[in-house]
Amino acid sequence: MNRQKSKSTFSATLLALIMGVSVFMAGQVWAAKMVKDPSTGKMVSKPVYGGTLTTMLASDIAYWDTYQGAQAAWINSYVYEKLAYGDWAADRSVYPFTTEYVPFDAYRGHLIESWEETSPTSFTVKLRQGVHWQNKAPMNGRELVAKDVEFSYHRMTGLGSGFTKPGPCPSFTGIPWKSITATDKYTVKVELKEPNLSALPVFITESYDCSWVHPPEVIKKHGDLSDWKTWVGSGPWMIEEHVRDSHVTLNKNPDYWAHDEKYPENKLPYADSVVIRIIPDPATQIAALRTGKIDHHWTGMSVSQVEDLKKTNPEIIAQPLPGWAESAGLRLDFEPFKDIRVRKAMQMAIDLKAINDNLYGGLGDPTPAGQLGKAVVGYRYPYEEWPQWLRDEYAYNPKKAKQLLVEAGYPDGFEVTYDFTSVHNPYTGNPELAQVLAAYWSQIGVKTKLNPLDHATYQANVISKSFSPITHFSETWNYDPVATVNIIHSEKSQWTASMAGKGSRDLYPEHHLLAEMAQAAKTHEEQKFIVKAADKYSIEQHWMVFPGVFPNFVAYQPWIKGYNGERQLGGGSFFGIISARVWIDKN
Repeated sequence: MNRQKSKSTFSATLLALIMGVSVFMAGQVWAAKMVKDPSTGKMVSKPVYGGTLTTMLASDIAYWDTYQGAQAAWINSYVYEKLAYGDWAADRSVYPFTTEYVPFDAYRGHLIESWEETSPTSFTVKLRQGVHWQNKAPMNGRELVAKDVEFSYHRMTGLGSGFTKPGPCPSFTGIPWKSITATDKYTVKVELKEPNLSALPVFITESYDCSWVHPPEVIKKHGDLSDWKTWVGSGPWMIEEHVRDSHVTLNKNPDYWAHDEKYPENKLPYADSVVIRIIPDPATQIAALRTGKIDHHWTGMSVSQVEDLKKTNPEIIAQPLPGWAESAGLRLDFEPFKDIRVRKAMQMAIDLKAINDNLYGGLGDPTPAGQLGKAVVGYRYPYEEWPQWLRDEYAYNPKKAKQLLVEAGYPDGFEVTYDFTSVHNPYTGNPELAQVLAAYWSQIGVKTKLNPLDHATYQANVISKSFSPITHFSETWNYDPVATVNIIHSEKSQWTASMAGKGSRDLYPEHHLLAEMAQAAKTHEEQKFIVKAADKYSIEQHWMVFPGVFPNFVAYQPWIKGYNGERQLGGGSFFGIISARVWIDKN
């Protein structure tokens, strides 16, 4: 009896020891497979190599060369690089990188090791040694040097290397460049005609279209970068294939020079390839995400799409991001929008709270705003500071709206055409919102002809300034504030609000003056004051019909690791540079 009891006690003790060892070993295995993300403090699966990362675009690439415009930045971000980016290892509670706006103190050198302001009108950048172009003709893997930077920026500024005229680069407009010179193999010196606070950040990264380092030999041979087959960059990816309206395939650059800023012992990129699928239809986009045909949905999802997705695929991560306004731009060079009373009426005819509740699921922000979003603290003109008369002009008041139309000479209303893309893209069109706005305007006698366009036609109209009196444009951007006031209403910019049309300097000279003053400001405090004044001016002028800020989401599969919903690392870097720093772990 005692022997049996002792045997049972021994068995229980042995079982406890075995279980303890098993738990310990399992913990050891778990610990071996997990690492701490230094940017969040959270444990994540250990980085692994291999696999294909699949993302998507709602429309195919309209043009490839950023010399033609900033929308080429998306595809450039995979192959070409900038002098600096937001620090990938930075604390996400301070720098989440979930908007286009990245504060200057969040940047770290990428192609450059450092920068130095040597005087109020000059600065130098020191290139990182050992960076090489991809091993493809005509660059053939040679080292990237200061002369390459000099050539790229001469092309955009017209200051040398055979370029005598500035390129169509609105973010460089107003900056008094004097010279850009490679003083030795790894040093570039920039001189200005006069002090300018924006010059350094725009030069090293913040220009979507201008601050990329492009291959001189390719441009000299082919004239530009409009043919993707000629592309040779210094970045993590190389374009393998582009099938129109289908996909872009990129393979890893096997000789890529960079290492993961979070885990410096790891060479980048982690994935073997990236596939960018072109999926115009929103329902097809969601189906592709639901079935695992894409890993990452970047272009923005509606509340209803997220809700439907979560019902069938609760494991998919849908992370809310700061949004912007899907506004209706009004052309001031067209009747009847030359009259500010008509513009005010168009705004007062719509119910911002109802749009947010019914279209945006109550998750957006109906608080009226102008050109700048809430992330741009200190530069924007916040609603809390608006006088009551201005608040009233953004409040729902169809009776007052009708009265304003009568005073402007339109007692029976008028007819007008509204351009937007037929596929929802927050930058170019929201068909459902367009119908809602048209319904509101009909209540005050405005008959709106909805004109849905394919993306290529919409983009061509924007570039040629041949769009309709009302055209979808985004505003309330969380983007570099000085660049915003300079770019959005620049006659050279493809992001020009539709009211600019042609001859916009004559239509609203005050704004142009403020934009120029912001560029020329001598201190950051002075610059903030001027940009805030420009934001206030645009709000008072009612260039856009503000419908509220929409809720934005990025969605991705749970097997995408090392990713926290980052949108970009500054200057139009977008997902290209980020895609090299995340990995696929389906185990």
